[in-house]
Amino acid sequence: MKPTTARMLEELRQLTNGLVFSTEGDYYVDPFVWEPDEQGELTLDRLLEAEGYLEEVDIESVFPQNKQFPTETFREELFPEDEKQVELLKFLDSHCTEVQVYVVSKSDAPCKWAMDHPEEHSTVEPFEGFPIILAETKTGEWIGIAPEVKADFETRFGAKRLSTDCDPRLEQKLWQSAFRERERVPLTNRADCYVRFDTESLLESLNIPLHVGSLEGMTIAQWVSFSGEKLSKVEACQNRKASEISLVLARKIKQILLGMELYTRQFFEPDYSVERFVMRIADSKELLLCSLTDAVGFSRVCQFTELHDDDDVYDDDSPIEKSPTLEPLDNWLLSNLTNLQEYVVGCMSIYYLYNVGQNTDGDWVGVTTVGIWT
Repeated sequence: MKPTTARMLEELRQLTNGLVFSTEGDYYVDPFVWEPDEQGELTLDRLLEAEGYLEEVDIESVFPQNKQFPTETFREELFPEDEKQVELLKFLDSHCTEVQVYVVSKSDAPCKWAMDHPEEHSTVEPFEGFPIILAETKTGEWIGIAPEVKADFETRFGAKRLSTDCDPRLEQKLWQSAFRERERVPLTNRADCYVRFDTESLLESLNIPLHVGSLEGMTIAQWVSFSGEKLSKVEACQNRKASEISLVLARKIKQILLGMELYTRQFFEPDYSVERFVMRIADSKELLLCSLTDAVGFSRVCQFTELHDDDDVYDDDSPIEKSPTLEPLDNWLLSNLTNLQEYVVGCMSIYYLYNVGQNTDGDWVGVTTVGIWT
């Protein structure tokens, strides 16, 4: 470890000793270091893999899910949705040069009390998890498919999202509106309701009324086009840059996904059935993993937000009882690091936070903790 980084790590250890981040739970704050010389440049996909949120697995360990997924209602026979899984993988195997499966997962986090009482609370349960399928096309591009899990796309105190292709909150609202009206869509275009992929084709096929509060009477196309700014935010830019060969392949995949289901773990429960999907195309597997996990809502990169801001919102104790403030830590991060940003991992309720910046040697230094917002 470089001398500057080692010195900063020791300073952070002293600053964070016993320090607690309080939201709807109390969680310790720990130092975090990422050394590009040893670990490669810090990117969202590398962080997810290094911290255990993203793991490549054998396809046979996940699909078909009737045998592998740990549900209480264990099924021996293949159901139609399982047959669809087999059909999809066979199609990808015959039209792509490589097919890979990753498992995205996040566990419950031991709070301060649990860390201080390991004899009474030693288990860490999986909170959410789902498989994603990646395939390299014959043009060298990558297509990724993920289930549309329940996710809260908001950021802490409305912090600006960085490194994202579009605003996923607007994009998701568009698709949810389309899904509610799916029965009014011709069968040939029904897949558009089930797969968040290409905004332009969705608008062409889904000229149907909205029924969302004050928007009642407007069509989906009118709602999105009502503001050019909104439309530009919703558009999936990466998919528009894809080659025509990959776009044609993606449209065929959309039809196969129609009627398919994936079992996911959400809110500790391992048998959430999902029939809607997010699909992305990118120039590399690394870019695709970043784009896909961001579009699903599992991870995001945001502008740095001072941690002590949450103290003012959630700490209702009297000044005498109040835990040590996080303000000195925030000041240290702001004074010693550049390019500060916050990585957020988690779809709902439990969020792992990484507040990091670069030192003069190019290493990433900062802290990690957990926030609970339900």
